[in-house]
Amino acid sequence: MKGKGQTVVIVILAVVLLLCICGSAVTIGILLFGKETEDSDDGGDSVESTVDDSDEDTNLDTDSDSQTDDDDQTSVPQNGRISGSVSYPSEAIPDGMKICAEPNNGGGETCTTDIFLDAQAQFGYGYYIDVPDGSYYVYAQVPGDTYKAYYTEFVTCGLEASCPSHSKIVVTVSSGQNVENIDPGDWYAQ
Repeated sequence: MKGKGQTVVIVILAVVLLLCICGSAVTIGILLFGKETEDSDDGGDSVESTVDDSDEDTNLDTDSDSQTDDDDQTSVPQNGRISGSVSYPSEAIPDGMKICAEPNNGGGETCTTDIFLDAQAQFGYGYYIDVPDGSYYVYAQVPGDTYKAYYTEFVTCGLEASCPSHSKIVVTVSSGQNVENIDPGDWYAQ
């Protein structure tokens, strides 16, 4: 009996050590529930739409025909698609972080909070946003914070201190096109 008790303790210690090495509450959720965050039971994607340029956002959670399930990330709908990697200067992606495509000529932005594990993504997490034809600035934002981490020249330069510019990059999308590697991650602009 003593041997079984020691085995259980060793297994528990191994799991705790694995979780410490991974350093993320997201890992616990994935191990326990098979997903990174709590999703609604309807299985739909959460899409935020803002049609007001003021600081107050009007959020609409909808099931959008233009957004597809994570299992079908490679199919591009009638609209265009912007996709990329998600990052945050911490151990984990904050709950509720949103990625938005903001038309560079004004107007309503399209946002998603659907951030998923993606082995192909530079930082292990990906996103996509389906948008109409147009030109956009793409940014990430944490709930409760006004700071917007845009896709900028600093990101394409490698996020190095020697990168001189934090200028936003315009992302142009056409119908049926998937514009990839748009990584909104300039958390360092002043």
